[in-house]
Amino acid sequence: MKHVVLLALPILLLGAGNASSQHVWFLENRTYFDPVIAETRAATVKACLGLLGEYPYAEQPGERLGMDLSVGKEIGFIGLETAAPTGPPAAGEWGAGIWLPVSFHMLWDLRDRSQPIINNDYRFGAMIKGVYGITNSSRIALRLVPWAHESTHLGDEVVLSARRRLGRGFERINVSYEFWEAALSYEGDGCASEGSPGRYKLRAGFTGLHTGYGYYYADPLEVNGAVITPSAARGEPFAELEWVLPTEVFAGWQPIISLDARNRIIYDYHKADPAQPEQRKVSIDAALGITRTQTMFGSTGNASLYLRLYRGVNPHGQLRSQSSFFITALGLNITV
Repeated sequence: MKHVVLLALPILLLGAGNASSQHVWFLENRTYFDPVIAETRAATVKACLGLLGEYPYAEQPGERLGMDLSVGKEIGFIGLETAAPTGPPAAGEWGAGIWLPVSFHMLWDLRDRSQPIINNDYRFGAMIKGVYGITNSSRIALRLVPWAHESTHLGDEVVLSARRRLGRGFERINVSYEFWEAALSYEGDGCASEGSPGRYKLRAGFTGLHTGYGYYYADPLEVNGAVITPSAARGEPFAELEWVLPTEVFAGWQPIISLDARNRIIYDYHKADPAQPEQRKVSIDAALGITRTQTMFGSTGNASLYLRLYRGVNPHGQLRSQSSFFITALGLNITV
């Protein structure tokens, strides 16, 4: 009940204004604070095929062909707005609402003998988003996640293979936790005149931890009796940039640059001092490609083709103890 009240509060406050100029929407899509393409754990449909760095427990060492897949949706539940539902708000217009983000993320090894699923991550939660028009071509937006859950799992074939080859040297860590997030965005849409900067988004935020025990815990049976030290870190800051250049590459498509930078925690399961915070490393996810200037799937969808370059902490499950990981891949992102 506490979370329901917190989620409903912004809508009730906004409704205290001039009701004649406001309208409520229910189970519809709005583009308030849409994820940027490079956001590593966005609730969108994304497929990346290319070269993956070596990961722990692989049967064969070295780089490999693989896929990083995401399937998700930010489900618009209910909201209130003065802005037109078909586009960004004009000066002085606003909108706010509640979303239910749900997503699944999978890392797939196409080199090892059984072509195993390396890791699966599952996310769901509740999200508040709002937008306000500063001018007719610029706006500020807000995203608040008061509560969300992530559960991660190494693939069964990876676990079975590691247990067979490594015996008591294999440890299976349960990375599962509840988190919150707050982020701000400044966004703009260039006009058609010469010298237009195109469309852009500048964002900054922080993801924090609710769970009292940290980001992970360990069943003694899963780690063969080894001592696993808890996580002492409590959150990660991030910044994002996305820029759609004004020039069309060909009819209906424009160049796009998208960046996501996070000061990621490097999980350390065997710290000498349990109270010692884990080390961190700035991890960059970049997308360079083309995006449609027109929508797909009716009036809401969009598609982008891009080259993905990821460097930094492995973002998947218990593999976040790996400080140097890379993905170089061709990607397709679809927002519906």
